[in-house]
Amino acid sequence: MPAADLASLGRANPVYHQKRSSMPGSNDETHTEEGKFPIEIGRHYYFVHPSPPISTLSFVRLPSGGAEVCGGRTGSHRTGHGESWWDKLREIIGLGYIPVNIARERGIIFDQWQPPTPNT
Repeated sequence: MPAADLASLGRANPVYHQKRSSMPGSNDETHTEEGKFPIEIGRHYYFVHPSPPISTLSFVRLPSGGAEVCGGRTGSHRTGHGESWWDKLREIIGLGYIPVNIARERGIIFDQWQPPTPNT
């Protein structure tokens, strides 16, 4: 995802629209910030909490409509009943996490920082 699009996550009160899938029984949702912010299913998006001790987390949108958060201050977990991936993403931002590219720009993490390599 281009840095300019991911940077929009850090802005307060994002304007977004919601589109429900027309397939019966589907809970698929697509949210965009100003029409240009898709969150792809299965892709890792990295965030940094800037307050010491600095912590990072990975956010993954799941095909079920939920999300998985790996790491961070509260540890790894998935969304609960009735909670969507969008709810979890808004919660992460509300807790003060910022996209990794913004953390690099602000000097919170080193330019060379790389996400951990997943165990296979």
